[in-house]
Amino acid sequence: MKTTDLKKFIREEIIEILSEATDEDIKNQEDLNAELEKTVALEKELTTEADPNDQKAQDDLNKALDDTQTKVDALTKASQESPLAEEDEEPTDADLKKSDSIAKIASKLSQTAKEMKSVVNQYKKAEGAEKESLLKRLKELTKIKKELEGLL
Repeated sequence: MKTTDLKKFIREEIIEILSEATDEDIKNQEDLNAELEKTVALEKELTTEADPNDQKAQDDLNKALDDTQTKVDALTKASQESPLAEEDEEPTDADLKKSDSIAKIASKLSQTAKEMKSVVNQYKKAEGAEKESLLKRLKELTKIKKELEGLL
């Protein structure tokens, strides 16, 4: 078979295959087009007949939904950036060696509280300049105590 004959044969086969649309296929496509036109007409009818109050209520609901979604996105972002979001990560040995253990921190906290009590008792009995120095010491101890509580 010559190449010209082969090309002619292939062209005829392609034309025959493409033109094989049956009457049933054509009818089905026409039915689908008719249904599509009905759908478009019904959609136009619904949008033009909408009650203005209903439309306003729907707009308000959409706005509230958008606001809520914005807040959810912000909270999600904040929770991902939060140090609490990293709870799943186990501390490394180096991290554990660097930081004091909870028992040590609790011990320091109890010592600080005990010292504060003794300073308060001295403060009650003191007068003048001594009272001011004890007040400064109490403020320092309070700062230390809050830091320790934050670490716990």
